[in-house]
Amino acid sequence: MKSLKRSTLWKSSVTVAFFVMVVFFNNCKGSSDGALELQGLSSNSTSSDGTGTGSTGLCEQDLKNLYARGWQKFLSTNCAICHSNGPGKGRFANSTLDIAYPDFMSIGFTKVSSNAVSPTHNPPYSGVQNTEAVNTLKVEWQTGLLENAKCTGDTSQLPTETQAQKISLKTSEQTIGLAKDGDKKVISWTINSDLSRVKGSDSLPNIPGGKIAVTVTRLKNSSGATYYDFSLPTIYGASVDTRVQGVFINMNGFLLGYPTTFSYVDKSIRKGSVNDISGLISIGTLVAPKAILPTDMVSLSFIDITQVTLPAAPAPVTVNLLNAKNVVVPKGTDFIDLTLALSAPATEPIVVTVTENTDLCGTASTYTNSNTLFKAVSASCLPDVYNTICPSGTCASAAKDFGRAKSVVGTTWNRFDWDYKFPVNSVTFGVGDSTKTLRISFSKNIRYEKNRVLTFDITTVLGTVTIGANKTTNFIINKYDNPIPSGAVLTLSELMNEGSGILGQNCVKCHNSAKIAGGYDMTDYDWMIRNRVVVPNDVTSKMYVRMHDSGNSLVKPMPFDGFLPAPLVLEVERWLLNGALNN
Repeated sequence: MKSLKRSTLWKSSVTVAFFVMVVFFNNCKGSSDGALELQGLSSNSTSSDGTGTGSTGLCEQDLKNLYARGWQKFLSTNCAICHSNGPGKGRFANSTLDIAYPDFMSIGFTKVSSNAVSPTHNPPYSGVQNTEAVNTLKVEWQTGLLENAKCTGDTSQLPTETQAQKISLKTSEQTIGLAKDGDKKVISWTINSDLSRVKGSDSLPNIPGGKIAVTVTRLKNSSGATYYDFSLPTIYGASVDTRVQGVFINMNGFLLGYPTTFSYVDKSIRKGSVNDISGLISIGTLVAPKAILPTDMVSLSFIDITQVTLPAAPAPVTVNLLNAKNVVVPKGTDFIDLTLALSAPATEPIVVTVTENTDLCGTASTYTNSNTLFKAVSASCLPDVYNTICPSGTCASAAKDFGRAKSVVGTTWNRFDWDYKFPVNSVTFGVGDSTKTLRISFSKNIRYEKNRVLTFDITTVLGTVTIGANKTTNFIINKYDNPIPSGAVLTLSELMNEGSGILGQNCVKCHNSAKIAGGYDMTDYDWMIRNRVVVPNDVTSKMYVRMHDSGNSLVKPMPFDGFLPAPLVLEVERWLLNGALNN
């Protein structure tokens, strides 16, 4: 379909066509008592060729004239590029009426309408820009079919009652009042006071405490046209179970007749629901393309709203961590799987997010190269961790000290001192799944340090599931039992010290996780070992050769401005020959 600007050129002619159509169909009307007569002809008489003097022929001609004034003009303007010559795609957009009309009747206005407003059928010729025009044509065409049925006496082709024709309730109007593109607003009505009946004589629904809401967003498309987006219709706060059938949006007193899943809604909401997923009526969205005004008003219409009694709700599905509350990470462990379990297999996709708890004993802090937060473990500060580290309560005082574990993520120059990696923090349970795992990798360093504690919490869930009681686990990394360095050989921590270590002062400024000069990062100990940049007990290691003045003129010095003093290089050599320990 072409642009909205082009598609609206024929609007006024369509409106005129409707009134002309009524005049034409008046020829089919009979006497004042409504008996169907046509100038002395019976309702089912026709000429031998089926098109001339009989009532059927005249009625059919009126319908063709209506098509020519409305649908044909729209289709020949917007769809002729594909639908004028057929035969496979139809010729309903042909400029010749006797060619276009039979194909249109064969394909049906419902399918033509659907394709005309589809953004995927043949954009930019088809799309939502045609919605208003197509809905006007649909309403007029259905009226024409009704008049044709009265004229011919053949009711077999009469359209069935539409969803919109079943509407019986309507809310009061409220101002939308969205000032700029991107603004969003939840508009709500009280069911027992803001509803009126527009069809039928039944009493109004009695839904104590019940409110119904819809979210309205003001947006702009890529062409610069503004529009409203209506979404998340919700019933909440009711003290009774409530059934809603059909939800319709009215703007400025006029029903938006655009296709929407709302109109076929038949949803029962449990009492006590709130304005979230528990009260959600539909996930559908209705788009209203229009020029937005500050005076725009919105109201809702319904086929019906009634009290119902729903069976008892099933037990809620909960998600828990299966890991013990406090887990001591065994020495040399590469990883541990954080296991999450649902109390029942998932019946819908469920997303669970797990987050590191950084609030250590009530003091949240972020690690930097110069900041390490430590707390003394006591009965008032993570007593369960204290009892795990010191079950007898008599361990050395130094063993009672702990700090928050350091992640490799988010640091730049101290990756050599990382404690854990946690690259993914959410899992998705598919239908039928009941357990999922998240892998946590642990460093195998043997540095003699304070103990570390790593706490994870289940923080959010997406889906009909709640967080269970077992939502937290602590991983305890025992550092206190690591070997104490002899002092004769500098440790990796000392060599990497930013203020005094030979590597930290002279090498890491280029070979770090941000710069990676020469293709390697000296702060990543595991990578250095895997790629033999550092080879334990071997002074031919690439790192050492480049910083050691061996007299070989082919060896380029590192740093580039000249070899380091021999006593400093000797410290690295001793560390290498002592096994290049990650300490």
